[in-house]
Amino acid sequence: MKNIAFNLYAYFWIVISLLLMAIYYQKKIISRELIKKVIIFWPISAFSQLAINNLIFYFTWKNDRFLRHLLPPESNYLFTNIKIYVFSGYLMTIIIAALVGLIFIIIAKKYQERHLKINEAFLIFFGCLVVGWSNVIVFVLSIFIFAVLGYLILLSIRKIKPEEVLPIATFIFLAIIFTLAWGYNLSYLTKLY
Repeated sequence: MKNIAFNLYAYFWIVISLLLMAIYYQKKIISRELIKKVIIFWPISAFSQLAINNLIFYFTWKNDRFLRHLLPPESNYLFTNIKIYVFSGYLMTIIIAALVGLIFIIIAKKYQERHLKINEAFLIFFGCLVVGWSNVIVFVLSIFIFAVLGYLILLSIRKIKPEEVLPIATFIFLAIIFTLAWGYNLSYLTKLY
């Protein structure tokens, strides 16, 4: 029952990622303004996920003989749990997403956007926000794996030349979708979470 909120969150961002990928294929670019507008929805979806989780906890605990004593007015346990979850999980996600995004923006500027565009760095920041702090390693590694595999496939079927630089926006979207679908399982299996 508890995974309902996460599944809704994951499905929502998978659909948004697919829509952004469709826009990218149409226009061959994702504007920074569009990325900023989409990022505005992250706190709304994150706090909606939190609210649904806590409502599920509340009503499940309310019907339990032992757990109902952890609810107000007898205890502040649920509210303490909400504060810890909000401040630790979401704050950690924002900090790590900002750091990873900043690293990729610096890389894009250092190499004059030859290998990585600034908008792609913002997409990586967006992806880090969406997948959460515990999945950032899986997300970034999957970007590189998808990019290398895509480059090798396109090179082998001679769609690109060896000296060509491949835009990675598509691979960022694929990594977001992959990480939302299987990232938590991979993080758990590899002890990253």
